[in-house]
Amino acid sequence: MKVRKGFVSNSSSSSFICEISGEIETSCDTTYKEIGFAECENGHIFCSEFLLPGIDDLIKLFDPSNIDTKITTVEDIDAIIKDRKRAEEMIKCESIYDIANYYEVPKVFCPICQMEKFSKDELIDFLLKESNTTIEKLSKVVKERFSNYKDFKEYLE
Repeated sequence: MKVRKGFVSNSSSSSFICEISGEIETSCDTTYKEIGFAECENGHIFCSEFLLPGIDDLIKLFDPSNIDTKITTVEDIDAIIKDRKRAEEMIKCESIYDIANYYEVPKVFCPICQMEKFSKDELIDFLLKESNTTIEKLSKVVKERFSNYKDFKEYLE
C-alpha cells in the first residue's frame, strides 16, 4: 500500500492523511468536516477530533439562523480566537464558509500550530537537526547495522 502525505487527488477521489495520527480517509466530492478532517490556515491537515476547543463557538457567531449570537464587532470574534488580526479578517465574513467546513481553520484551533500535538514529519526533521545528521547519514548507519529489512522492522517494533 502506498502512503502519501497530506492531500492527494485523482479524477474520482481524494485521500487525506492526518499529520498527527496517520489516519487515512478517502472520499469523493466532500468537505473536510464531512470526513472528519480539518486544515488550518498554515496548511496542517489533521483529524477534526484534534481541533482545539472553541471552533464551534466561532462558527455559531457567523450562523445567520442563530439570532442569539449575531456578530456586531471584531471583539466578538477576538474573544473566542484571541487573535486580533485574524478577527479583523474574519469580520468581513469572506472565509466563514471555509472555516465552517474546516478549511482554513484559524491557527489558534490547530493542535500543531499551538504545539499541543506534533506532525511525525516535523518531529523527524527536529530529531535529524538535534542529532546533527541527515537522512543520507542515517540511512548509511541503518544499512551498516541491519543486514535485512525484516530485522530492521523488528527492531522498530
